Amino acid sequence: TAQIAEAAGIALYGGTMLEGSIGTLASAHAFLTLRQLTWGTELFGPLLLTEDIVNEPPQYHDFQLHVPRTPGLGLSLDETRLARFARR
Repeated sequence: TAQIAEAAGIALYGGTMLEGSIGTLASAHAFLTLRQLTWGTELFGPLLLTEDIVNEPPQYHDFQLHVPRTPGLGLSLDETRLARFARR
């Protein structure tokens, strides 16, 4: 895990694939538990989406992702969009 790598002195990078808002904010919350990410992060997946299933997209300011201080991941799902993307 990242905590083991950190304890072993291994330099870390907070990268992900191109998740939507849910995966991006979940990753950001996980990365915040680490003391240092030597190589930074690149959590820009939601910026590439034309649609998402959340009511409010993650907020980026000055090239940084704002991590909400509200309960949970700090987002809410748009039930209408979620239903439209559902596979049955």
